[in-house]
Amino acid sequence: MGNVVRPDWMFCYVVMPSLHRSRATALLQRIQKQHGQDVHDSPIFVQERTKQVFIAFVVSLAVLVLSLGMVHPRSAFAASDVRSEVRVVGRLPLKLDSAQHAEFITKTKELARLTRVNDEVVSYSCNSDIETPNTYVFEEVWPSEQALKSHLETDHFRSWWSWVEPHLSGELVINIAALDDFHELR
Repeated sequence: MGNVVRPDWMFCYVVMPSLHRSRATALLQRIQKQHGQDVHDSPIFVQERTKQVFIAFVVSLAVLVLSLGMVHPRSAFAASDVRSEVRVVGRLPLKLDSAQHAEFITKTKELARLTRVNDEVVSYSCNSDIETPNTYVFEEVWPSEQALKSHLETDHFRSWWSWVEPHLSGELVINIAALDDFHELR
């Protein structure tokens, strides 16, 4: 196609190579001279020129949209609540014997399965803290804080929590933040 030329930040246009246009124009001029018409009044010329302007406009619009999207990737979602995802990180210290530990694992796997099937969750996992024995770290991503609150009211969560709560051995620490507050480490 042509070269994209950006004279300033706002407007873009495309310089089309003239090889194919000059051949077509030369042929058109020859035909129209035979019929005594002006090349620029020809319906074929107007149609071809309209097509070229339209292509340049579409390419310019695409370049503008892409460049704004690359500069401001979140701008498309700024006015919308669609991207109000929240991240939850919870540390759960428990005092469990080996039988209770096995039961906790079974109950937590079932909670995770039911949560993924029944709730509006983006990501849901539970891991064992490798530095602090019997401490489990939940990492969750929810589409909204309301979706998280709805999950906390479900039967599967309440059932799991009623079994877990008596086994707490320390402070339950839960941090929640909008996903937009997380950023890439540079």
